[in-house]
Amino acid sequence: MKLKPISFILLAGLMGYVGYWYFLSLNTDIYLEKMAERLAQQGAAFEYASYEVSGFPYRLVLTFENPVFKFQNGPLEIVVNSTKMDVIAQPWNLSHIIFFPEDTEIQLSYAAQEMTLKPEHLGFSFHDLGGDRYRLSSEFTGVEISSNLETGVPVKLDTMAFHLRKEIQEIQEAEGLFEPKLLELGLSGTRGKEFSFEVTSSFRGQEVPEMTRPALEVWRNHGGTFEIDKLQISQFGQTFEGAGSFTLDNQFRPLGVFSIEGASPKEILKFFTANRWIGETDAVLVGSFIDTLPKDANGNDFIFPLAFSIQEGFLTLGPARLKEIGPIIPE
Repeated sequence: MKLKPISFILLAGLMGYVGYWYFLSLNTDIYLEKMAERLAQQGAAFEYASYEVSGFPYRLVLTFENPVFKFQNGPLEIVVNSTKMDVIAQPWNLSHIIFFPEDTEIQLSYAAQEMTLKPEHLGFSFHDLGGDRYRLSSEFTGVEISSNLETGVPVKLDTMAFHLRKEIQEIQEAEGLFEPKLLELGLSGTRGKEFSFEVTSSFRGQEVPEMTRPALEVWRNHGGTFEIDKLQISQFGQTFEGAGSFTLDNQFRPLGVFSIEGASPKEILKFFTANRWIGETDAVLVGSFIDTLPKDANGNDFIFPLAFSIQEGFLTLGPARLKEIGPIIPE
């Protein structure tokens, strides 16, 4: 006799879940409309030709045809084009969504600077933490890179990863001079065993600024900074690490200091010159400056951080002005 109530409860639970899944699948239009409104508030848009719903019973899968994601913030623009994309969620946890686009091309532009990424495989994971807080992670493989920038990055990487977290962090006692972290970004990539890089950075301030002069002025005047918490580059067995902190001057040009360490200053200069980050003329100036630095008893260079600064619109190292740096927001 006791089996009947248990069977009834299980059957009711099963029917309730089936009804819930179909309720979600029949109301995806409403969800997509709300998502479009939320994206528009962030300067983004998501367009597609059509979609269909599948995945019963364990998953909710939305398959989009010809999806296009666009994001613009001042001079920064990101466009992601794909021929098809599966968006997967578990019906009992709609705050975690996974994206699998196919035949994807990612176009990045900032004013006249452009870069295009074409990965063989790409996946995104999005966690909605509530209250305008979220985490976004992505993994790329077989990435072809084309750009009008001289970055020194290989034209193809075996792997790439990008992480973004928007969540106000509590200020630690040791960080009392800094504003709280608002947005944390991480980027890494590898090409075989010969090359790898990793960058972790963060915006600090009262709120993440829009890329407009009025918004950036408020962010700067309230103590906002952009921190490069870690930069690590490894090439042919040699590794360099760096860190820096930047704000903006009254002409909206970067203002701050960045240091590189891990080898002697001459080895760092050789690495920068080989990757075309410093021209031949500037390399001579930097080399002359390095020759004036203290040496050990045997005449060898000490291994200590080599500090670059950006001020008054120039990237400098010691007395050498390496490059003119203009405003980050064009006139």
